Amino acid sequence: DDDRGSFTSIVGSVSKLGSSIRASITDNTKKGHSMWDILVAQDNFISGIMQCQMESRDSKGKRDAKEKHLRELLSTRGFERIRESSSVPLPSAPYMRVNGVNSQSARMFKSAL
Repeated sequence: DDDRGSFTSIVGSVSKLGSSIRASITDNTKKGHSMWDILVAQDNFISGIMQCQMESRDSKGKRDAKEKHLRELLSTRGFERIRESSSVPLPSAPYMRVNGVNSQSARMFKSAL
């Protein structure tokens, strides 16, 4: 059973948000963002990046070509800046917030190739 082409939505399995981001959630809800809005933005951002990584992994070429493909996808699909809100918490470290990726410095781990 090969599930390399599928990616499970993060919203369905979020479990680490807890109290460490309550202050930032409060700030965002004052701006009109509900907890659900934040989770959807996080899901769209992380899932989209993972989709770019999987497509790049499956593209033709060696490491350099795959990394170039990843950088192009991240840039053309707009992951340099989060559109839905100003920033989202990282699923693995919810006290850290991100607002985009620097597509030009994106790299792929050898294990992801």
